Amino acid sequence: MLFRSLSLGIDEGSVLVSIVDENRKININNIPQEKKGGKTDTEKVFQRYLSSLLEIDKEDDTIIDILNNIQDWTDEDDESVTAEDAEQSYYESLDPPYPCKNGPLDTISELRLIKGMIEEKIIEKIEGLSEEGTIIQLNLMRDLTVYPVNGGGKININTAESQVIEALCDDADDVMVNDIIARREDEPFENINEAMQFIGCNIMDMIGKTSSYYSVDATGEVNGIRKRIVAVLNKDTDKIKIVYWRVE
Repeated sequence: MLFRSLSLGIDEGSVLVSIVDENRKININNIPQEKKGGKTDTEKVFQRYLSSLLEIDKEDDTIIDILNNIQDWTDEDDESVTAEDAEQSYYESLDPPYPCKNGPLDTISELRLIKGMIEEKIIEKIEGLSEEGTIIQLNLMRDLTVYPVNGGGKININTAESQVIEALCDDADDVMVNDIIARREDEPFENINEAMQFIGCNIMDMIGKTSSYYSVDATGEVNGIRKRIVAVLNKDTDKIKIVYWRVE
């Protein structure tokens, strides 16, 4: 399931519910794993994804800085990957200051707290200060996830957006992306070996064919009173577990 929205009319009120497949997205919490021993597959995918989204070279300092700063934000130590300055000292110098987390991201909105994501040329795009920026912000929310929070999880090749599929390989092109989408629309991939016949690089370990994480956004209104519930659910077996929720 890629996205499903349901609107219900009830006596003197209404309910709007949307369900989004989180496994169609790139898990940012996979990036730090074994980072210091070389780039992870997820890091390479995210690097290509940002390059396409921001329309800059994948080796541009902006992208490299973001990748390094995500590592610094999520690893357990207080040493900077680039050794330019200590992690905590940078964040404590901000106004207002806040600590470097040194742990995995709990929500995708945490990206805005990470050094590099708040630089001027990034904030102009991500914060929606322009029409282009609004589109980029929506794409980031659509294509990135933090679930499972402790890393792991695979990109569901049967539901991933075209921009995510395109980022899987260096030499990916529209032909590869369109062939994968056409094939899964005709018949979903039942095993990864089938999918690998369409993919031009060895990424078998990071793609899957099913999903287990879903985000649910429900808004109800009765007699002019509105409440919104946002939750993330994990369905690995027959049981469903709530891994995150908030009420607005």
